[in-house]
Amino acid sequence: MYFGLYHQKYKFDEQKERLLYILDKADLSTLQPYVLYLLKKYQSKEQESILNERLNDLEKFVVRRLLTGKSNKNYNKDCKSFIAEESYVKEMANEISNEEILVGINHIDNRAATIALFWIELYRRKSELKDENKLEDKYTLEHVMPQQWHEYWLDVPVKDIDDTVINDVVNAEIQRTKYIYSIGNMTLLTGRFNTSLRNYTFKRKMEGEDGKPGVIECSSLSITTRDIVEEVYKDTKKTWDEYQILLREQKLGKEIIEIWGQKDGINKIDIQKATSYVPKEEDLIKIHDTQCINCKNFKSKICS
Repeated sequence: MYFGLYHQKYKFDEQKERLLYILDKADLSTLQPYVLYLLKKYQSKEQESILNERLNDLEKFVVRRLLTGKSNKNYNKDCKSFIAEESYVKEMANEISNEEILVGINHIDNRAATIALFWIELYRRKSELKDENKLEDKYTLEHVMPQQWHEYWLDVPVKDIDDTVINDVVNAEIQRTKYIYSIGNMTLLTGRFNTSLRNYTFKRKMEGEDGKPGVIECSSLSITTRDIVEEVYKDTKKTWDEYQILLREQKLGKEIIEIWGQKDGINKIDIQKATSYVPKEEDLIKIHDTQCINCKNFKSKICS
């Protein structure tokens, strides 16, 4: 089903291609029978609007579950149910609230983040009537504040949701670990970006070093150039910290709800719920064990 998708350019308003891209990236071939069923049932020109509506229902079902980290182990069974009753797709999608989505993007996995950011960029290009409203699938995910942050980011104060510094080292470690995995800390870059720069300071990552390109040179996407370079890096009063990550998470969250959320309450973003996630202790320990390369410079109950 995915033949011909690779290396093509995508537009936001091409519903079938958008769904096939998402199913491919999410490795959800189990839903192919339902897609084929829809394409066969609604193949006439007169039925195009119905087809797009059904495909969009399936897209929202898939993306909402991806963003909230739900299992796909029952998709074979669900696929049969969808063919038997098409309205079941929307019913299942609507079991996931906007608030659940906002909580999910606060600790999102790489695959879901890559899918969401790619289509947010295309959504912006469509909404802003950009001349170049297509994108090729050639981007990789980048954490702006690196997952291995202890070596070069210890001098960046850890902030809370009120933009105040957290001085308690235990709470600071938890807060930083939490926001590294927020969608607000992620963007998409082309393969030109040099991997050797990825753990360095914000300035070094943005500008590059010794002729090696940085983020500024490696992206023309608004999710990077506008959100990160223009709004944060070029403002000398700001640095990339948890507060800036939170602000960007909220901006992206609103766009995610506009694209994939439920339409009721679309402009109501619950900041407290969106920032309520705290990593489980075992996850924090696991992350710490792989990242803390110099514990004596960052003491916490994990390594003390």
